[in-house]
Amino acid sequence: MDKNLTFESLQNRVKELEQELKIRSELLDKSIDIIWKLDLKLRFTFVSPSVFETFGYTQDEWIGSTLSSHASPSEFIRMSQKALDSITYYSEDTPFEMFEAVMLRKDGTPIDVEVAAKLVFDTNGLPKELIGSTRDITQRKKAERELREKTDQLKASNAAKDKFFSIVAHDLKNPFSALIGFSSLLQEEVEHVENENIVQFSSIINNTLLRTFDYLNNLLEWSRLQLSQIDLYRSTFNLYKLVHSTVEMLFIQAQTKNLTIRISIPEYTEMYADRKMIQTVLMNLISNAIKYSHKRSEIKIEVDSDDEGVSVYVKDKGIGLSPRMQENMFNIEKSVSTPGTEAETGTGLGLILCKEFIAKNEGSIGVESMEGKGSTFWFKIPHKTKQG
Repeated sequence: MDKNLTFESLQNRVKELEQELKIRSELLDKSIDIIWKLDLKLRFTFVSPSVFETFGYTQDEWIGSTLSSHASPSEFIRMSQKALDSITYYSEDTPFEMFEAVMLRKDGTPIDVEVAAKLVFDTNGLPKELIGSTRDITQRKKAERELREKTDQLKASNAAKDKFFSIVAHDLKNPFSALIGFSSLLQEEVEHVENENIVQFSSIINNTLLRTFDYLNNLLEWSRLQLSQIDLYRSTFNLYKLVHSTVEMLFIQAQTKNLTIRISIPEYTEMYADRKMIQTVLMNLISNAIKYSHKRSEIKIEVDSDDEGVSVYVKDKGIGLSPRMQENMFNIEKSVSTPGTEAETGTGLGLILCKEFIAKNEGSIGVESMEGKGSTFWFKIPHKTKQG
């Protein structure tokens, strides 16, 4: 026996160890992480008091329970496989393994956790038990999901912006091309002052310019919608008049194909929605019908009203759409545009715009089509009494 090892020094050492044990015990009690032990049958033999704060169980309730009682069947299989791997392949020198899991609170609600686990061996070098800690990371996972959602929204916003500038460049090109053509005709007619076509051409040019300017304003408002800077101004308006004014705006475009546009709408039909948004929707649907219609064919615009709301149908007998096109056309990341019957080009953003405007007015939009037979685009806006 060491002569320097006196009884007094032994007493002091015991006190130091007791103090250290007390500190560790206090740290264990106050730790937000759950410290635990599992035997090789995956039964808990120890758990720290923080288990109550996280899972709602007391220590007595938790100790003796199995891992399977605190996780869904699929999650238990995954976690027990990790335990089996550690028993089979790990050694004393293997560090703590970190992984994420989903466990169940006492009331059955799921909770995201981060687990650190290590296999402990006995003096004979045989696996003895698993020790580790479990930390509640529900808030962290929630923040990660929100970040992913924001990132996806940002990507969608950037894609929308690119599409927006494309459609502005394209959809304003056609009416201005027509205006240039009519202005050239007007210039030629000036040489024959007596020709009454001058008045007609001047009127067409003026009306087209005014309506195209309104259309540009509507598109710019959509860009504000992408930034959540646009307000919804719902009111009750005459749908019959709105459809007729929109068709007039597209008169030149329809005339170049000798198309007949038949409007079957009762004169006093009303709709409760944002008038400008609905006009933009009509502009796009009718313009598309013209684009994909064959020369000298017919386009029908019809309305149906029931107890729920007012539906508008734009029907053409054009080239129709494949099932795949119908599935993707309202998705900005997948939408594509096919050339019209006269090789007219487009961007595909118009229908995305329609979907967003209709959704803003609590409505629905869709299409029914067959390749080679034509398409029917429709949207429905609920009555004022049915809207939130």
